[in-house]
Amino acid sequence: MMTDAEILNKAADYLMQYGWTQYNFVGEDGRSCCAYAAIHCYAKERTLGVVRRVERLTGESIVLWNDAPGRTLTEVVTTLRKAAVT
Repeated sequence: MMTDAEILNKAADYLMQYGWTQYNFVGEDGRSCCAYAAIHCYAKERTLGVVRRVERLTGESIVLWNDAPGRTLTEVVTTLRKAAVT
């Protein structure tokens, strides 16, 4: 079983490989939001811990944070990696 930190790093890797999106969990082209990458791809049984780590770091809901206007893939990947070490 992967740790929360490993899941968050894998989610960042997933977004770098398949792309990132807003206002949608996953698109037909495979791009996904950070919540989908972390929860549905790697943390089905460990959702709460992974989400809480990101939310503690960002100070808001993972979905609202992901969908904030002006948010970038670089910010999302960097935040997932920071959450992995906090």
